[in-house]
Amino acid sequence: MPQPPVPTPTVSSRLLRMNASNEALLQVAQIGEKRGATTVVRRYARRVTLDHRKVKAMLQEEAERLGINLRSAPQPELRQLESAAPTEFDHLFLQTMAAKDQAFIPELNQSARQPATRSLQLLTHNLVALVRIHLTLAQELLKPGAPV
Repeated sequence: MPQPPVPTPTVSSRLLRMNASNEALLQVAQIGEKRGATTVVRRYARRVTLDHRKVKAMLQEEAERLGINLRSAPQPELRQLESAAPTEFDHLFLQTMAAKDQAFIPELNQSARQPATRSLQLLTHNLVALVRIHLTLAQELLKPGAPV
């Protein structure tokens, strides 16, 4: 059986950072699915959850191919979301998603400029586009008059 390619420290750390950020977005979205007060927020959270589960699987596949063990950790702000009053949840959830997306985009852009495998480069570029879409949707839902 052929040995997996040996990942460089840059590729390993890049995959670990991408996984941690993706996992954070996934965990927040899963809470939004359960706690969203409006159908619009629950649908948005569902879409984000599905998208980031797919990304998680792709990151895991790339990590396994390179022999890297991905790990995830609970996010501290989840407690605040989980304990938010129902009347405040949707707004807090959308703010949290937008903030995490805004933080993840520069990280992904920087990561895209670093050397990596072809599959990781493609995954990074696709993830930038996906997170931008999620950010735009969250920002639209946060606007006054939005159906939230």
